[in-house]
Amino acid sequence: MSQWVQAKAVKGLFPNGSTAAPLGPPVPAPVPANTPSRRLPISFNVGDWHPLDIVVAAARQACPSDLAATISKSAGQTGTLTLYLAAVLVPIGGALFSIKAQTIAPLAFSLATGLAILIVQYVAQRLLRACDAAIRANRSTLSSLAVPDCLFVLTVASTAGGTLGLVWFAIKEGEVKSFIAGIAVLAVGIFAAMVAIQPSGVSVDVDADCRMGEEAVGVLTFLMKFSLRCVPIAFAAAVTLATLNTASFLLEIIRSDQDMLEFMAIRASISLATLFAAAGIPLYAYLVMLLYYLTLDVISAIVSIPGKLDVIADHGKGNPPTP
Repeated sequence: MSQWVQAKAVKGLFPNGSTAAPLGPPVPAPVPANTPSRRLPISFNVGDWHPLDIVVAAARQACPSDLAATISKSAGQTGTLTLYLAAVLVPIGGALFSIKAQTIAPLAFSLATGLAILIVQYVAQRLLRACDAAIRANRSTLSSLAVPDCLFVLTVASTAGGTLGLVWFAIKEGEVKSFIAGIAVLAVGIFAAMVAIQPSGVSVDVDADCRMGEEAVGVLTFLMKFSLRCVPIAFAAAVTLATLNTASFLLEIIRSDQDMLEFMAIRASISLATLFAAAGIPLYAYLVMLLYYLTLDVISAIVSIPGKLDVIADHGKGNPPTP
């Protein structure tokens, strides 16, 4: 293969799917004389080698295959815990708004909104677990590491560009929110690069004998699993930013006067809409996942129809069914 992968990720390498080590001490492969031992399989053929191959190979060796899954689980827990804080801050904001407006309606609305946040949080928590279970249960195959490597390079480049752009804008305009958004983009981008560089972490095997049809399905499934693995950290980042926005809104309520109440009501509506949109990220991802796998099953059923019709025709002619 052009690049090394973990042995357990290669389909059919071990009998019965076992990755157990053979009995006895391993025997190192002989190294020819005058040939330096190299850890990275880098070819210096101009047509086959690229400088970025060094970066890709080093990143794959430095990143354990299960690291992304561990971070993803922690990010999901962070997002759900942050929603607890949001569910507390919203009623506080409603109480402050009621005091300013001298009416009970904002407080009642904020209490109902806090309860709705807890409900959405419960749904998000359960669906995050469902997405993780789907990643582990459904294995797919790629013929090579070409797609993961390209996705890794594109993710790193776009993350660097987006982060630098937001930080530059924050410095130029003096906006703290843009700087925080830049940090969030950097965190999500680094995590996405970690997922891309280790496809085995999302239950993707590498088999050089993979058929083209299987390769096409494998690429699409890998991209779907890549997106699902990134959902928890995107969820945590979006919920954290929305909660910080809600906290800043509380400070604005305290400093505002009676003339600003109408503007503050509009500001509160936008803030709550942003919070619910961020909390619904796991739901959106789960629905897209269901649609994708349902589409695969429908296509598979359609493709298998000609073969089934041939079997029926042969059976009608009295021919024995083809094994």
